[in-house]
Parts: sequence; structure tokens; C-alpha cells
Amino acid sequence: MNVYNQKRWVVTRSGDDKVTQIRMNPNVEFTLAVVGKERTGCLRVTATASIIEDQQTRTNVASSIPWFSGYWESSEDPNFTLIRLDMKKILFDHHETSSKYTIEI
Repeated sequence: MNVYNQKRWVVTRSGDDKVTQIRMNPNVEFTLAVVGKERTGCLRVTATASIIEDQQTRTNVASSIPWFSGYWESSEDPNFTLIRLDMKKILFDHHETSSKYTIEI
């Protein structure tokens, strides 16, 4: 996941299963571990994924990723898919207290 222009982006190969799945159903969820001293909590994020076809946006986001050229020749590469994640809700399982919080975005 990459951040550009205050948005969250995923870059991936066009042939990956996630691209087909997102085209069929744009609702996604992912988790991030939050490590504490005694236990590990997590952030569980619910989002909508949009595949971005606009070439200027693809170029701008690709230009912001230092390692992009290690995978694709350019932002016009047909094997490159750009996905924008629009986060809707975050569930936070606190890493120290085990408290649960919901953050609506």
C-alpha cells in the first residue's frame, strides 16, 4: 500500500487474482498488526477498491513509488494495475488494553 496525495493506493500486476475479484466486488478488507509489549492488536480496515484507468493519475502515483521501475516499464504498461482504496471503517483492537474501537471514516 502506498500513500499519494492523501489517498491509499495499491499497485499490482494486472493478471493477479485480486484484480479480477475487485472488478466483480469492490468491497475489500485488510488488517495491519499493531505490536505491543504484551500482545499484538490490529487495525481491520473496510474499504472500497477502485481500479483506476485515468492515465495521468496512473503516471502521478507510479512516479511517487521509488521501486516502481523494478516491476513495470512505465505507468502505461498493460501489466500494471492501479487500485485506489477508499477507507470506510477501521476497527481497532488495542495492542495493550484489548479494548475495541470503531472509527467511521
